[in-house]
Amino acid sequence: MSLSEVKEGKTVRIAKLNAPPGQRRRLMNLGLIPGEEIRVLKSAAFHGPVLIEVNGREIALGRGIASRVMVEEIQS
Repeated sequence: MSLSEVKEGKTVRIAKLNAPPGQRRRLMNLGLIPGEEIRVLKSAAFHGPVLIEVNGREIALGRGIASRVMVEEIQS
C-alpha cells in the first residue's frame, strides 16, 4: 500500500520508493529510506498533505509524493 493510504496513528515500514531518481534522492535525504519505520501523525482530508514522523523529525508530504512511497504494516 502507499503512504497516502495509511491511517493516522499507524506506524509502517518503508518497502520501496516508486519515484523518479530526483524525487527518490530527495525522499532519501529526508530520511525516507526502505526499511525505515515511519509514523503517520496526520492525514489531511480532501487530498491534503500527510504529516509523518521519521527519525524523530516531522515532515509534511504532498499526497502525490506520499502515493509514491510504498509501505508495509509492521506485525506486532
